[in-house]
Amino acid sequence: MKKLIVLCSLVVLAFTTNAQYRKASFLTKHGRTYDIGATYRILNGGRTSPFGFVLSYGKENPDTRVHFWLDMELVMSNDFKYQTVSTMTSLPMQVSGRTGMSFGIKYNLAYFLTDNSNDPKLSPYIDISAGYQGRFTLDEADYTAYAYAEKYPSDARASVLYGGGGGFIYRFTPALGLRVSANYYGVSELGNHGATNLYPLLASHPAVNVALRFKILDQD
Repeated sequence: MKKLIVLCSLVVLAFTTNAQYRKASFLTKHGRTYDIGATYRILNGGRTSPFGFVLSYGKENPDTRVHFWLDMELVMSNDFKYQTVSTMTSLPMQVSGRTGMSFGIKYNLAYFLTDNSNDPKLSPYIDISAGYQGRFTLDEADYTAYAYAEKYPSDARASVLYGGGGGFIYRFTPALGLRVSANYYGVSELGNHGATNLYPLLASHPAVNVALRFKILDQD
């Protein structure tokens, strides 16, 4: 329930902020940002850490330190492996497999810690995020006596992600910069119907993102 409240709060905040931008200057191209980069998710618990590719669209308003961007991600598949026991023999057994590629969309709301009105060389910020991730394919698992495993891989095809962190934008020019960020995401799988004997293929994790940011400077 707490996770749902947090997610709903972030969504309301995102729409409120977006509405303020539309009132102020969203109808002009000036300040629009486009990012292209990579993400690296640091997973544990027997999960290997996958890389992904990110395309982003956002807006920086020189009149405020608040800014936002929307990420679209494509994350590569990763391996998983864990130990459990057989409910038939009570003997240890290992379950291993590989997930499918995943896609996601994530809204990021950020606040510059320094004045950003004149496109300084370095702009640190903090941010909060909320989003959705789904998988293209079912998982492939290799194990013995699957039906009798005490814990088996989750078959959830989608998850809600929420979290926060911080980063900075280093500008080579006012129109071109490098965005680097580190975030921690909580994860709630969708569709498990409260089952507790599952091994989640995506768990809460930190992530590092690096992207080139292109910013439009000319007014319409």
